[in-house]
Amino acid sequence: TGDLAQFITWKQQKLLAPYVPEDVAKHIPADYRDADGYYAIVRSSLCVIAYNPEMLKKEDAPKSFADLLDPKWKGRIVKGHPGYSGTIMTATYQMSRDLGWDYFDRLSKQNVLQVQSSVDPPKKLALGERAVMADGNDFNLVQLKEQGQPVQWVYPVEGAPLIVCPNAVLKAAPNPNAARLFQSYLFSAEGQQLLCDYAAQHSAHPQVKPKPGRPALKDIKVMKDDPVAVEAQAEQLRTMLPGVRFLVGHGQMAEGALERVMIDFANGEADVLVCTTIIESGIDIPNANTIVIDRADTLGLAQLYQLRGRVGRSSRRAYAYLLYRRRERLSDEARKRLQAIFN
Repeated sequence: TGDLAQFITWKQQKLLAPYVPEDVAKHIPADYRDADGYYAIVRSSLCVIAYNPEMLKKEDAPKSFADLLDPKWKGRIVKGHPGYSGTIMTATYQMSRDLGWDYFDRLSKQNVLQVQSSVDPPKKLALGERAVMADGNDFNLVQLKEQGQPVQWVYPVEGAPLIVCPNAVLKAAPNPNAARLFQSYLFSAEGQQLLCDYAAQHSAHPQVKPKPGRPALKDIKVMKDDPVAVEAQAEQLRTMLPGVRFLVGHGQMAEGALERVMIDFANGEADVLVCTTIIESGIDIPNANTIVIDRADTLGLAQLYQLRGRVGRSSRRAYAYLLYRRRERLSDEARKRLQAIFN
């Protein structure tokens, strides 16, 4: 699966069996594998910009996400939908974190053709329905180009969102020895080379080489997803506040797991919920009277209003604390949003 957060949850629920293939131990970097040996990243892809070279010259094509905000691209862009595609959802999270939600507010004014899966924008591009692709996976672009289709990918200067796909052995696997054997093959140089050659995926294995014309992952500037960040923040808070009960929730959790977290919190099974903006709508917990919004400067005004509205839904006085990095310069737009909420 391309959802790392599920593996974090499965590990916590003791659904995975620890197993570290020899190639993982010897060759896979530490940030591509679980420290306790429960899973590792078997393949990666990138969410990139692209253009149709029959419609645009290379020198005229966008080089960055910021370039897509130029009025000249109005009505000429296609992108995937984060509500449909896990790849686009992960990329949207990384981009909003690194670029701020302002980016999407401004992109929405470009009359974008929004399709569904991350495989759809490359197809629309090849058909000439749009000249530029704002997001979509790079492996489909590679395969289309090698089939002679008019597409060309661009790795944006801000960094391309990295989509990682972990692999693990289930604790309840009916044939655990076969599962471990298959896991070892997938992470071997031969298995990794196969994924790169035939599926145009990226590998962290240093012995794997991309086909001619395909860039190596090590040469590409990437953004990185960090689904463990919420877990890490919760752990830090547990250390600081040992007597407080914490729960963790985020949008990449399995639906049932997230639902259980919200029910437990509503029932008073925890004092604090550490979560992402997944709570911005549809959550009604009258007993919650305080919210702390980290990196509030990166969120849109509508999001801030929605998040602030999660507390103060009863007769109890409520408090909302909006945090930003003191040493980082606030943009004029971010300052105006925070001032609007304050007022």
